[in-house]
Amino acid sequence: MAELTRRYIVMQMATEGPFDILDVDAPFVLKPWKDPAALQALRAYRDHCYDELAHELGPWIDAIGSPTGCLLRSAPWSSRGPA
Repeated sequence: MAELTRRYIVMQMATEGPFDILDVDAPFVLKPWKDPAALQALRAYRDHCYDELAHELGPWIDAIGSPTGCLLRSAPWSSRGPA
């Protein structure tokens, strides 16, 4: 996703505390490789964002959601079961 790293600043959060719901510019982090709802949200975002970004997100989404991808392999409640 080289195109994305040239356009966006990606960094680790400073704290694990809750975010300020009144701060409309605060980032909201999803982990689609761990959370099936986050993966679904990322698919919806891809389907509605600008084309260049959608083309970057598509292969990443496919890799995460593939049977050999990392999504939920070790989650005990996953239908895939432990890796």
